[in-house]
Amino acid sequence: MVDQLGRRASQRHKGLKDGKIIRINNWSMIDCCFRDVSEAGARIRCAGPAVVPAEFRLLIPHVQIIRDAAVMWRRQHQCGIRFTSPVGKAPLLKW
Repeated sequence: MVDQLGRRASQRHKGLKDGKIIRINNWSMIDCCFRDVSEAGARIRCAGPAVVPAEFRLLIPHVQIIRDAAVMWRRQHQCGIRFTSPVGKAPLLKW
């Protein structure tokens, strides 16, 4: 979220990490990279933003975190997402 002066509600952390987009209805996965992560959301990159569903779960395997998310914008191979759930512990599966 951005206030009237253009300030973000939470600090963004730059970086490039691997993640997985998990479709909520059938648990199929799409590989992605994410960057500019904050408590509120992130910017993700994948093969094509059109394949990213409007709502999904983002799995961050290296820290075993999973969060629900919604797409806010799409540009070329990137999407801006907003987290819609608190941080959760990912189930112990081999991703």
